[in-house]
Amino acid sequence: MIEGFDHQGPDGAWLQDMEKLLPRLHVAVTALASPDEARHEYCLPDDDQRCELYLRLHERLQVEPRFWAGRVPGQHQTVCDRLADDFTDMYFDLNRGLELLRACPNEPEGAESNWLCSFYLHWGQHLLDAEYWLARNHSADRLLAWSYEDQDHHRE
Repeated sequence: MIEGFDHQGPDGAWLQDMEKLLPRLHVAVTALASPDEARHEYCLPDDDQRCELYLRLHERLQVEPRFWAGRVPGQHQTVCDRLADDFTDMYFDLNRGLELLRACPNEPEGAESNWLCSFYLHWGQHLLDAEYWLARNHSADRLLAWSYEDQDHHRE
């Protein structure tokens, strides 16, 4: 979903899909094993690649009309910054495990250990944060819709 985000239309659908996917990802990784079973060294992604993806995601988040309707401008910037950072770090940490799996398809334990280690050391917090910001935005949409419905009701 991250690799193809800039090929999707600007209707907010990819963010809605992310909002549905992240809790399932959270359940899946915590079901793998306990953090004590993760025996893998954590390595940071390449800074240039990380920066390039962050900037592309940030730019895309800035122009999502459905995602940002009626938002306070300062909050909009903060959420764009944080979600771009969260998505970027999760992408590189998860992709590292996929690279290990492709390199050694008969040894999935290496990828599993990498995902667990990087989850508990790094991207787990990004996952929680992204879930929070997406849920908060979704709640704000509902409140905004209820507010408009209430105003329409009072006009009648």
